[in-house]
Amino acid sequence: MFKKYLFVYLAITLIMAGIVHAQSAPAAAAQVSFNGITFSYDPAVFGAVLPAYDAGTPFQADAPYFANNAPHTTFLFTRPDPARPDVNLTGELGIYRIADIEAYAEPSYKDVVDQLRTLDTSDLSAYETVGADYKIPALPFMPVLNATQVFRAHPQALNFKAVNGIEYYTYYSQSPEPIIEGQVMYAYQGIATDGKYYLSFSIYIEMGLLETKIADGIDWDAFGANYAQYLQDTYDTIKGADPATFTPTPDVLHSFIESISIAA
Repeated sequence: MFKKYLFVYLAITLIMAGIVHAQSAPAAAAQVSFNGITFSYDPAVFGAVLPAYDAGTPFQADAPYFANNAPHTTFLFTRPDPARPDVNLTGELGIYRIADIEAYAEPSYKDVVDQLRTLDTSDLSAYETVGADYKIPALPFMPVLNATQVFRAHPQALNFKAVNGIEYYTYYSQSPEPIIEGQVMYAYQGIATDGKYYLSFSIYIEMGLLETKIADGIDWDAFGANYAQYLQDTYDTIKGADPATFTPTPDVLHSFIESISIAA
């Protein structure tokens, strides 16, 4: 969950071994169709859906990677009653034609596709890590953000009839700062089984595990000095939690992903 702004985000047979889920659409499902893409979703969870086609930006060789935007169809979600009411847009589904990515000169998009295609999803334990060092292996995410993927929790393969991919919970950071409720992101990255499309879905999760605001009078020097331990403790808390207690739940998210269809 894309335009290249942080915290707004708010798929070739790829998986040789993975977890196949069969979920039914929620009883209160609504349906959206736009630009050949159709899906069902629960308005009580996802709220309003804002579809658009982004034609992308002309490639700029002298610009940073995050300034180059490949063509894609996007659906922005506004989840009702988020833990952070200042954040209106809390999720995004981006559908990229792989032919468009291959024709686009910015290499970061092709790199993400190649990483997902070659990823050994039979064992993602090497990625279930935490650390603010950008050199720590990150899981695929489209597009590459101008931030560090500081942890990946509960990663696993997640395959459906129309798309094969992976899911995980993550947080992107640009500087040492507290992680508050509603900032941890669920991510699904997949490639359509016909090999024509890359799906990037992300939505911010409410866990009931984190602070809801930054404490008044925080000692930023002390926080920065202890940031590595803070990240480890936060990650351990999320890793030790059952995602079934999160909002939205995995069942709701899986039903949504499974419902996505793309007209050829």
